[in-house]
Amino acid sequence: MGSKRLDWIDIAKGIAMILVIVGHTVPNPSPLRHAIFSFHMPVFFILAGYTFRPKPWRELLSGSVSRLLVPYVVLALAWQVPTFLGTVKILSQIDRGGLGPALL
Repeated sequence: MGSKRLDWIDIAKGIAMILVIVGHTVPNPSPLRHAIFSFHMPVFFILAGYTFRPKPWRELLSGSVSRLLVPYVVLALAWQVPTFLGTVKILSQIDRGGLGPALL
């Protein structure tokens, strides 16, 4: 089940990505920004639709879970556990009167 990549699609995606970066770095009231924002998302939708190949639901979900959900959960825990522990530490200091007027 090998897939052949189309060079022109990859080049178009690369150009579209560069335009997204340029569009987000140009100051807001700019004709260039307005021009880029008028077509950059439709280009991605057109290219995604052109390269779309339906898959069975089971295959789609199993691939998505391992590729998207697992890294999301790992990064969310890596971010939230220290945040939660820091909040617990601050709350315990408040209970002991350690931070007192500084938080008021």
